[in-house]
Amino acid sequence: MGLFDDVSLSETVRNLVREQYLGHKEILSDGWQTKSLECEMETVVLADDHISTGGEPRPHFTGEVRFYRGAGTPRDPSWEWLEFIAVYVDGRIIAVRNIPETTI
Repeated sequence: MGLFDDVSLSETVRNLVREQYLGHKEILSDGWQTKSLECEMETVVLADDHISTGGEPRPHFTGEVRFYRGAGTPRDPSWEWLEFIAVYVDGRIIAVRNIPETTI
C-alpha cells in the first residue's frame, strides 16, 4: 500500500470526469487518492487552471496525475473501481481519460 496523497476535484474537473465515465456511480469531488506526486499524505486539488498540493499552487505543472477510488461497498457486486488520468500542460488541464477496470 504505502503512502499516497488525497485528491479533491474542482467542479470543472469533476464534470470532465463525468464526461469520460461510462458507468452509473456518482462521481464525487472528494475521496480520491493518487501516488502520482510526492505521496506525503497531502491534499492535492485538481482544477482546470492549476494543481495545488497542501494548499501550495503548482502553476506550471506539466504531467499526468492518475487518481482513483472505489465506489460502493466492497462486498457488494455493484462495487466498482474508478480510475482516471488528468493531463496537465503548464498548469492547465488538457484532458481527462478514463482507465477502464480490467478483469484478470
